[in-house]
Amino acid sequence: MRPQIRGECPVKVYIVTTGHYSDYHIVGVFSSREAAQASFAGADLGYDQPNVVEYEVDAADGPL
Repeated sequence: MRPQIRGECPVKVYIVTTGHYSDYHIVGVFSSREAAQASFAGADLGYDQPNVVEYEVDAADGPL
């Protein structure tokens, strides 16, 4: 794991996922929540609504 440099903000990514169980998959990885949400805005997704999950890069604890 790379040590954080003083004054450096942690890098976050926003992962768009969809599906359930065996159909669960990552749709995309984005640098902002706005870009992640824009990736599916206006799409006809039926019952399968995407999720946006925020992760800190190089964090060992998983989603925030």
